[in-house]
Amino acid sequence: MKKSLPWWLVFIAIFQIIPILIFPLDTLRNITLGVWAIPAALFALLGWGLLSGRLWARTSTTFIQGFSIICRLLSLLPGAVTLLSKSEGTTVVHTPLIISTLLSIALSTVILVSVDRPEVTSTMK
Repeated sequence: MKKSLPWWLVFIAIFQIIPILIFPLDTLRNITLGVWAIPAALFALLGWGLLSGRLWARTSTTFIQGFSIICRLLSLLPGAVTLLSKSEGTTVVHTPLIISTLLSIALSTVILVSVDRPEVTSTMK
């Protein structure tokens, strides 16, 4: 007998695109509508797979969210602070980038931990 999906997995299946799309506002303004269609289609497929209880969707979600964390860490370290002048020692801290990156990492971590729970694994085919 197949178990039903936990309620929070339905929430994750619908909103798992959010951590991937969290960027500073100036970055989001430069993205065209056509570029939004690609991740939307991918995550719609992943959401359908999770709601259908497909193991490939769980594996793909784990991979994408883990890869998102790695990419965010790699972009945070060089992009958080910019040195304007070596002689004067002036720097600029990119606060929106830091906040959006940390928020995205936190949400991706929550999704990773939630999708890897035993009750989710037992419901997948």
